[in-house]
Order: sequence, then structure tokens, then C-alpha cells
Amino acid sequence: MFSGKSRSAAKTAIEEALRLRKARDTLRDSIKNLENIIIDGASEPYEIAEAEMELPNLRERLDKVHKHLVSKERALGVEGKSRYNHLASSPFITDRMNARALKVRLRQRLQARKFERDRLERTFRRQLNTSERKLHNHTEDSVKRRNHGIQSLAQQYNKLCEQMVNRISLGRAPANAIAPRPIPTKELFSLDVDDSIWDDIGLDDSEQTTDLPLWLVDEGVRMGIQGILLRDRCDEELQRLRYELKSLAEWHSEEWTIVNMAIATIQDSSILYALYQQRRNLARLAVQWTQALAGLPSEVVPCFAVPEGEELIDVQCEVDAELIEDEDEMDQTGHDEELVGYNEFEDDDLDIGLVEYMDTLALTDAGNIDREVESVTLL
Repeated sequence: MFSGKSRSAAKTAIEEALRLRKARDTLRDSIKNLENIIIDGASEPYEIAEAEMELPNLRERLDKVHKHLVSKERALGVEGKSRYNHLASSPFITDRMNARALKVRLRQRLQARKFERDRLERTFRRQLNTSERKLHNHTEDSVKRRNHGIQSLAQQYNKLCEQMVNRISLGRAPANAIAPRPIPTKELFSLDVDDSIWDDIGLDDSEQTTDLPLWLVDEGVRMGIQGILLRDRCDEELQRLRYELKSLAEWHSEEWTIVNMAIATIQDSSILYALYQQRRNLARLAVQWTQALAGLPSEVVPCFAVPEGEELIDVQCEVDAELIEDEDEMDQTGHDEELVGYNEFEDDDLDIGLVEYMDTLALTDAGNIDREVESVTLL
């Protein structure tokens, strides 16, 4: 086996030989298609002329590629040639090479798009003259036009990933082969550090991926790490909310104390009325907050300052009544919204023929009734 720099050099040589092999096969197919055009009697004269003009150039390129390929294959050595023949005959390796090339191209286009977007954002923040505005609009249109091509590359890459997964499940892939992860279209343009666009797992030799850390190759471990991070953020948020709740209770206690002290010292009736209203509002807040925090553990919920006796009962009844009234208003609002969608029956929707027929029947009945009345009168 190769090791160190020798392995890297051998890998590069094998990849170059595979690329030349594919180029040779493509040129052969192109030459064959042109020869078929020349042989086909149904071909147009201009098609035959174009084929005859292109054939010498393609044959010359094929000869150069073939000679280059032969020299590369001879330089591989015994072990490298054995590995090369194995890779060249594996459809999985072909798909992997194509996927790697697509991903490299996709990264380049996404990075170029990112730079263009940054330029647009910088120019958007300042005043532009006419020429700069035209350049800004042109760049914006170019970015939008390239989005479709980038999405097409991502779809081709995901299709190759799916093919490699199928080959692995059918046992048509090398041992320990790992299929690369597809790129979700939702995160295609975000370019976050943990996006799959930067993940090359499954795009390299399988023997180089066996010793990789689990967080890089195991999806379950990756999801577990994300779950732990989410739990840590929730714990931090819960701690912050506890501090906020403590501060809220301290503020309420301070306000309650100040209002009661003011009531005890002030004699002016107009000011006392406002103070009692403030005391009432603070009591209502305490009752509302206590009800809202009823689902939390008792050691978390602070004790708010509230009045005692009948005053507390009165405040609780007032809060409960407001809650019931709000629920009734919400129900009524929903009912009114349903009525808004109801379309009343309009005369324009009636069948004209049916209306005329009904009018005729009504007139006939009225005439019969009049005749009966006249006959009764004569009698």
C-alpha cells in the first residue's frame, strides 16, 4: 500500500489517468457519431461537410490523449495499475469522481455568488450615482440568473449521491464505501460553517474515511451534538428568565411598599384616590402573574406582594371576570369572521327563466283568487 506523500502522488496519478480515460472514451464517441453522419445517406450535405471538417481535429486530439494515457498508465507501477484497473471498472468510483468534480464546481460558484452578494449589500448602504446604480442593477440581475444554474448543479450532485447509496445497498461498491450526503436546497445559499457543502465525506477513498471521528461521519452523533447544544441554549435561556422573574418580583415588591407608605402618609383625597388605583393595579398584576406562572415548579415562582382578605378576593374575581370576558370576545370575533365569509343570496344569481315562471304562477293565482271573490260577491 502507498503511504504518506507516495499515497498522495499515486492518488493524483490514478485520478489523472481516469480523467484521461474518460476523455478518450468521449472523443471516441464523438468521432463515431460524426462517422455515422457521413455514412448515413439521409444526412444533409451541410451536415456531412461539417462532420468531415471536424473529424481530423477530433482524431488528432484522440491520438494525443491516447498517448498521454498510455504514458500515465505505464508510470503507475504494478500496484498502482492494479488499483487503477479496479477503479476504472467500478461505476461507483465513476459516480464518486463526478460528484467530487460537481461539488468543487458548486463551491466555486457559491463562493463567487457570495462575493457578489457582499458587493451588492455594501453598495446598497450608500448613495449611488447613475453609473453605479446601473452596475448595481446589472450585478443583481447576474446573481439572480446564476441561481438557476447553481440549483441545477446541486440537483445533479444529489442525484449522484442517490445513485451511490443505491450501489452500496446492492453491494456494487468497494468495501467500507460511504455515500456522500446530499445538499439540502434550503441551505444551498447560506454557506454556514456546518453546511454539507463543505463536507467531503464519501468523496474520497474509502480507506481514508475509516478512521475519521464519529462527529464527522455518523449522522446520529451529529444530531446528538446538535441536541446537546440546543439543550445548553435552553438551560441558558431558562437561567436568564429566572433572573428576569426575580427582578420582576423585586420591582413589584418595591412598588407595593412605596405605594403603601405613600397611602399611610398622604392626606390629600385626590392623591389618595390615584394611589389606591395604583395599589389596585399592582394587586391585579400580582394575581395575573401568579396565575400565568402556575405551571412552573413552586421553587421557581416568587411570592408577589398582594392584599389580604376581601380585597384579595375582590381582585381575583375581577381578574377572572376579565379573563372570561376576553374569551367571550375571542369566540365572538371568530364567529363574526365566519359570518364575514358568508355570501348573501343576490338577485343577480337567480335564473331569469325561473323568476319569470314564478311571477307567472303568482299572477295566475292572483287572477283565480279575484274571480272567486267576484263570484262570491255576486252571490
